Amino acid sequence: MKKLLVCFIACALALGALVSCSGGGEANGKTARECSDAIVSLMGEMVSSEKYESIYGISFSYKNEINRIKSGDYKKISAVYEVSLSNDSLSLGIVGFDGMSENLEAYVRSNMLSNVVSIINQKESASAVAVSSVYTASESFVCKELEADTLYLYVFDGGCPVLVNFDVGDGGAVKLTGRFIINSDFNVENSGEIKSSLESFGFKNVEVNKK
Repeated sequence: MKKLLVCFIACALALGALVSCSGGGEANGKTARECSDAIVSLMGEMVSSEKYESIYGISFSYKNEINRIKSGDYKKISAVYEVSLSNDSLSLGIVGFDGMSENLEAYVRSNMLSNVVSIINQKESASAVAVSSVYTASESFVCKELEADTLYLYVFDGGCPVLVNFDVGDGGAVKLTGRFIINSDFNVENSGEIKSSLESFGFKNVEVNKK
């Protein structure tokens, strides 16, 4: 029951941590990278706040996973990579779209990037999935420079890497979501190791480029 409660709280938080950055891109001088940096900074504040942790009551049940996240300094970004995955990779776990309407299929496809971190964390433990969900943060903004869904991977000195996905909508609207990757087998020393790690989790045709 306690795990179910925590998962429910995590889902509610993921939906509720929506911070408006509307009028972004050219309108207010913010680039995609600047808004992405902002969401990572917000996640760093979540991690360093004891009050935030106490509100969701997760410290006792998930101490190991929380300590792994807290060991990082998220103000010090070591590197940022842009990651591209094939459509087959993003369809992992989905048997097919038969029986779905075009509208529903489009919706499912548009949310596939958000499954990447869940797939990786599930390989570690259910606790990793729950803790990552609690420390998830989202933003919505306008950015004309992005034409397709995009993934940014942030690496830090210690702690856990953060995967930020940009879900591009109509008229330059973008939803950005940042999630911690909590998996000891995910190596982030360089672009080659990141590519190998993603491939080891079943993702195909991976491209990793340093920003």
